[in-house]
Amino acid sequence: MLIKGLDQIQTTELISSSTKGQQYLFHSYKVISQHSLSAALGFAKPILQLESFEQQINLLAGDSAELQDLSLRVALQEIETVDDEVEKLLQAWKTGAAEQMYQLSVTSFQEYPPLNRQLERLLDERNINMASQIRAYLETGETYFVVVGALHMGGPKGCLLYTSPS
Repeated sequence: MLIKGLDQIQTTELISSSTKGQQYLFHSYKVISQHSLSAALGFAKPILQLESFEQQINLLAGDSAELQDLSLRVALQEIETVDDEVEKLLQAWKTGAAEQMYQLSVTSFQEYPPLNRQLERLLDERNINMASQIRAYLETGETYFVVVGALHMGGPKGCLLYTSPS
């Protein structure tokens, strides 16, 4: 077992352990999403998806039970440091440091090699698909406002790399 005593943790303990950092991150995501949606609607622009909600759910549910279990155990193990990590991520986001955000986010994956395939699915494969759609939008000659999560920008297979002119 990766985390001693995990079997004794009750569901209510997991739910009540949400930290300020996690709450702030969720709130920030919600505000940014609402702002982007309002802007699109205000300008009467069509709203297109780079991926559907169903695709995201299928992606998260597509890992083996063993990999999902490991991912959960690692997340629970790191819950004590999440506030500090979220603060570092926010500082990197505020300065536009996409590479730093990527490096901060992949630490767990690097420490637990079985999670590497999950990282590839969550970021790399999605980045390739999203960048392909963004390139297709650019080729139309129309103007688009594209919203992509900041974590998808950096890294060796980030959207910025795949959408650059070269």
